[in-house]
Amino acid sequence: MFGIKNIKRIPYTVVALGISILLYVFVNAKNSSIFRMGIYSKRYVFLIYPIYAALVCILLYYLFKFITDKNKARNIIILAMTLGMVLITYHYSSNPFFMKHFEYGVTLEDLGPEADCIAVMSADWVFVSATSELSGTHSYFLTDYASYDEMNYDREDSSHPLYLLLDITNLTDEYPEMPDDGGDDHDDSGDDEEIRIDVYGNVILLKSDILDYYMDSGVADKMECIGIDAVYDRIIEIYRIR
Repeated sequence: MFGIKNIKRIPYTVVALGISILLYVFVNAKNSSIFRMGIYSKRYVFLIYPIYAALVCILLYYLFKFITDKNKARNIIILAMTLGMVLITYHYSSNPFFMKHFEYGVTLEDLGPEADCIAVMSADWVFVSATSELSGTHSYFLTDYASYDEMNYDREDSSHPLYLLLDITNLTDEYPEMPDDGGDDHDDSGDDEEIRIDVYGNVILLKSDILDYYMDSGVADKMECIGIDAVYDRIIEIYRIR
């Protein structure tokens, strides 16, 4: 019969660790989109990885405690299994938290205090990625793929050099072909708007569309790529346009 003595034997450490992990995972699953972020959604749960690892080791200890009474053999088996899991995790890990830095020519930090900048990012939430570098410039105008052609950039002051900072993360050199499924709904009118949205809801744009816009709108006097920089794994092409 379950009594006070049995309650005292309950491994409350295991219970607390398990509840903490479940609550953390449920809360993050409710407030983040795993589908949209993919492997990068792991950033919201990596804080509980040490707790999860400790819980697994404890559960292994209790499991082998029922299998064998030999402490030395049990400890060796648990150590071998733990080491095996570490090696397997290291080998197959996608490592989304390690971001290689790449730069060529002029970088964002090289622009200097006299530079005026137009930064076209893949989405508005990406703006924070480059604020530390752009804070050292004279001024900067932020826009994204969805609104770059709706901007109202004031170019009256032409005494400062003007640069276009283009995030090419989600840009392409040519539009993907429309798949022909043989149905009657295929539109042959030449309007490709329906294929300019990817499965994540991101707008698919040509890099040349953005560059041509700034040339045709009169904002740019020239379009000279002078450098490439990387901000949090996002490639930024730097153009001198005035």
